[in-house]
Amino acid sequence: MKFQISPDRRTLTITADAMERKLLREGWDNPGETNIASDKAMHEFFEGVLANSELQWIDPSWTGDLTSAPMLGILGDDVAESEVKSFPAPYHGWREIGFNGREKVFQPVLERWHYASYALRSPLADLMETGKCEFTN
Repeated sequence: MKFQISPDRRTLTITADAMERKLLREGWDNPGETNIASDKAMHEFFEGVLANSELQWIDPSWTGDLTSAPMLGILGDDVAESEVKSFPAPYHGWREIGFNGREKVFQPVLERWHYASYALRSPLADLMETGKCEFTN
């Protein structure tokens, strides 16, 4: 799988090649332990594109979004709690990652995109049927 961010940074498009689409179809036709429409299947299938990129799953609570939609994003470098207020915009929220011995440490959510059709279908269904799925910000 590959991904592309639109020039205006509003859309993140994930694409699957013919072999990946075949794997999805086989999983759909022969459901085993993991249903292709499940979050577990989505996380496992997306691992290939996320493992070697700056993208990662974003918890909506980090960004203040009131959704259960799958969300992908890009995190920034670690920022100590005392520096959070002076962090330059734009950012979309914070992920608390630990404590440095003096104060909490966070990562800013620099960009994030969600799969808007999550209540109706799975991003894996889009990948299987059309070879692409879109996440929007």
